[in-house]
Amino acid sequence: MYIRKFRSQDLQNILALFQGTVLKVNRKDYTSKQVETWASSAHAVEEWEPRLNQQLTWVAEQDSFLIGFGSMTKDGHLDLLFTQKDFQNQGVASTLLQHMEEEASEYGITMISTEASITAKDFFAARGYEEIEKKNVIIKDTEFTNYVMKKNVNN
Repeated sequence: MYIRKFRSQDLQNILALFQGTVLKVNRKDYTSKQVETWASSAHAVEEWEPRLNQQLTWVAEQDSFLIGFGSMTKDGHLDLLFTQKDFQNQGVASTLLQHMEEEASEYGITMISTEASITAKDFFAARGYEEIEKKNVIIKDTEFTNYVMKKNVNN
C-alpha cells in the first residue's frame, strides 16, 4: 500500500469509492434512505474538488488502484476517512489515519476531532479517540446519528 497526496485526477475514483462504501458498508448501521441520501452527496462534484484541495488530503493506493482516502482541515478536523468497500478490515483506514496523525504535527495540530459515523465509532475509539458527544444531524431532510470524537496527538 502506498500513501500519497490527493491529485485532481483522483476525484472520480474518490467519489466512486465514497458512494460504493457508504451504500455497502454503512448499510449495516443506517437505513436504506439514510445511506442513499448520504451517498448522493457524491453527485455534487463541484463541491468535492475544492473541499479536497483546501484540506490536507491523502489517498491510499495498491497496484495503482485507489483503495482509500482521508482528509483533514488545517485546524485538525478529520473530515473524511473511507476505505474501498472490498478492502475493509485490511489496515487501509488505520494506515491512512496514522499518516494523517503524523502529518498533523507537521502543521502544529495537537488535537484532531471528527464526527464519526455509527460504523466508524469503534474504529476511532480503538485508536484513542474519545467520544465527546452523540449527535443527531439532518442532511437533506434525513436524520443521522454520529459521534463527535477527539484525540490529543501531541507527540
